[in-house]
Amino acid sequence: MDATEGSEERLLRRQEVEALTSLGKVCIYRRVKEGSFPRPVYLGGRRVAWRLSEVRRWMDERPAAGGRA
Repeated sequence: MDATEGSEERLLRRQEVEALTSLGKVCIYRRVKEGSFPRPVYLGGRRVAWRLSEVRRWMDERPAAGGRA
């Protein structure tokens, strides 16, 4: 069972996404633009967040460090 099933979806602010993925701000937005990272959800004004489930899915699709794809 997925960590978000049966519970409300959690939204992550950019700083949390950076800590979880070890990616910097510029890298995150570049990958979003390229379509290789989940798009943020606009919260209004200049505030955005990412769905935890989408970030986790993106992380799960990455090869393990030192491993081969």
